[in-house]
Amino acid sequence: MRSGQPCQDFSFASTSRPRDETFLVLACADGAGSASHSRVGAELACTRITRLVFDGLQSGLSPLAIDQNTIQTWFGETRAALEEEARQQACTFRDLACTLILAIIGENDATFAQIGDGAVVVDNGTVYEPVFWPQSGEYANVTFFLTDDSAPATLLYSQLRRRVDEVALFTDGLQMLALDYAKRTAHAPFFATVFRQLRNCPEPDELFLPMREYLDSEPVNNRTDDDKSLVIATRRVSDEVPTNSL
Repeated sequence: MRSGQPCQDFSFASTSRPRDETFLVLACADGAGSASHSRVGAELACTRITRLVFDGLQSGLSPLAIDQNTIQTWFGETRAALEEEARQQACTFRDLACTLILAIIGENDATFAQIGDGAVVVDNGTVYEPVFWPQSGEYANVTFFLTDDSAPATLLYSQLRRRVDEVALFTDGLQMLALDYAKRTAHAPFFATVFRQLRNCPEPDELFLPMREYLDSEPVNNRTDDDKSLVIATRRVSDEVPTNSL
């Protein structure tokens, strides 16, 4: 808004039930501010990576079989889609630069992957914790992108063989608000608030407007200089809250 540029973030959330298990698939991407087509890159990265996940699950891929090699393949195919888009747009590959965060939440386990900054935060039953710490480059405000030659080497992967009941994905515009950098942990009051609101809201769509107003409020905007995206999901009911949310 300050620079007159469009939002360069994109996010996606959907469920799939290929067999006897329901999966929640989330993706979030932040287009590089210096890249001319980064909004296109962010949207394409999210939609392509999630389509690859859904196709894999529908074809019978077991959740525990989503290993690092599978994730590398999916991210590689997503990079290839960006390369093809660059040819179609007659721009450079770097013009589509974006970060990418992926979360695949099953009923008894979860898989995560990430290139760049932003973060995934999950509950562990008592507290909220980041799955990965945001990636930063050699200098301040520098990170890694899906379009980098080093992307395969910087791709982060994690699989939790336990139930995840609450999950949040967010781009770097919310890092200073959502993470405690001194302790390298999630900022508990922030997540306690947003998840409590989600658990207690009978119609989640009703949260869109107040959440947008909160994220665009002066106190929040004073702590960031970037686009902000937040994807939150819970399967808890209102009386099932982790201790740090009380």
